[in-house]
Amino acid sequence: MAVNNLKISLAANYDPQLVPEIARYPVDEVYGKFPADGISGGRPRYMATPVSKGAMLDYVRLLDKHGIAFNYLINGSCMGNREWTGSWQRKIMSLLGKIQDMGIRRVTVSTPFLLELVKKRFPEFKVRVGIYAQVDTPSRAKFWEDSGADTITLESFSINRDFGRLASPESRIKRTLFAGNPKVLHEQPVPGH
Repeated sequence: MAVNNLKISLAANYDPQLVPEIARYPVDEVYGKFPADGISGGRPRYMATPVSKGAMLDYVRLLDKHGIAFNYLINGSCMGNREWTGSWQRKIMSLLGKIQDMGIRRVTVSTPFLLELVKKRFPEFKVRVGIYAQVDTPSRAKFWEDSGADTITLESFSINRDFGRLASPESRIKRTLFAGNPKVLHEQPVPGH
């Protein structure tokens, strides 16, 4: 990828003083969520940065003024089968309506059900497939692309640095690929350390 095509996605810390600074770089979006929205976001709630609705709204507006989008995380890999219940579906629809009202138009999901739901009910949203979907083969990427994903995050431990495989003819998909980078060393013997 050429440097002029580089788009950075950063985790939110909700510090408004940092927004003008990150705007100097090719930051396309900042991602985050309310810690206690009742929908899994891929990380334990106790690890999330506390943020009120008002503070998040101000933050989203500030990002927008600097040409940076906010991506809301609903990307848990398992919803405990609650997603099939009416009460959970009402909860997710309410949440999506709230973030839409806040001006957020990007979400990250990791289940086909949520991708389909968001695309059907909120077609103006751009949907990223998150790292917990474990997209590590061209056929998995093609599945998500065919399902309507706008961006696909590659599984970070097996494929995101396999440039030969990513450039192969069978890897040619139309959607943007996003390579997450939770580790520094390729094929690190003990990931996370």
